[in-house]
Amino acid sequence: MKHVTPKAEEICAIPLSDRLPTFHELATFDAGAAWDRLSAAQRREIGILALRFGTMGQCEGYFHETLDGVRKGFSSNHWTPEVQITAVWPKVHIDLVESAARLAFQELCNHFDPLWPQLFGWLQRKPRSRSI
Repeated sequence: MKHVTPKAEEICAIPLSDRLPTFHELATFDAGAAWDRLSAAQRREIGILALRFGTMGQCEGYFHETLDGVRKGFSSNHWTPEVQITAVWPKVHIDLVESAARLAFQELCNHFDPLWPQLFGWLQRKPRSRSI
C-alpha cells in the first residue's frame, strides 16, 4: 500500500475532534512545549494518570504464580533470588495488578485524546490577560 500524505487543506477540513496527527507532527512532537500549553489543572490530572500508569503499568509481567515462572519471566529473570521470591503471588493478585495496569493505560489514553488539538498546537493560543 502506498503512503499518501494529505494536503494541508484536506487536514484543515477535518474537525479538530476527529483529526489525527501527521507523521511529521508526531516525529517532531515537543513534549515540553505541549506541557507548557496545559493549564495547572490539566498538568495535575495528567501527572496523576501518568503516575498511576507508571507505577501499575511498570509492574505488569513482574509477578508470577511460581518461582520458576519468575525465573523464566522476561521482566524478572535477572533479579537476585531474594527479590525473585517476592514476585511469587497468588493468581488473583496478579490478575488484579495486570487489570489495573491495563485500566491505567486506557485511562491515560482516553484523557489524552481530547487534548490532541492543544498538545499539538492546532488551537490558537489565547493571550493571557495580565493583571497589574
